Amino acid sequence: MSLVALALVIGLAFCIERIIYLSLSEINAKKFMVDLDDKLMAGDVEGAKTMCRETRGAGGFYLLSGTAAY
Repeated sequence: MSLVALALVIGLAFCIERIIYLSLSEINAKKFMVDLDDKLMAGDVEGAKTMCRETRGAGGFYLLSGTAAY
């Protein structure tokens, strides 16, 4: 019985952690993409990479790998 309770507590902790992480990683995607596009059009590739690194969430990571081609 205590093993089931332990599994319940661990699962609940994992769910709470995911909810907190995902709620903190939300960004204004349209503004981010406009700012990123402005930096790339101006030729500021390093600024665009920095902006991607500083963005919370997975979106910045994926776009950072895309700007690595420049």
